[in-house]
Amino acid sequence: AMDELSEYELQRLEHIRRNHEMLVRLGLVDPTPAAPQQKAPRKPRTKLPPVPPESLRRSSRVRDLKPEYTKETIDQFGDDLDRQAARRSPAKKRPRPEEEDADEAALRREIDAST
Repeated sequence: AMDELSEYELQRLEHIRRNHEMLVRLGLVDPTPAAPQQKAPRKPRTKLPPVPPESLRRSSRVRDLKPEYTKETIDQFGDDLDRQAARRSPAKKRPRPEEEDADEAALRREIDAST
């Protein structure tokens, strides 16, 4: 079997042997190389009983049901949104340049000129 191994595989086995000897000298592993351990046989999977389709959650679109809403419900929702928007305080806007005071405009021109 050793005759069939390539040069690379022989180098690899030599490195493994040297590394194992080093670990033995350091007392980190047993002196005898460990034989590959057999894996425990797998237990067969137990299958769960199938779930009846009636108990599964399905969307109303998949079940071919028409949506449950009326015009009043939509209008009421829109009214609620309008009330919420009216309650919010309007955001403070930065004044446009033509709305600024003359002093502010002069100061802004002076800063722009210096940069």
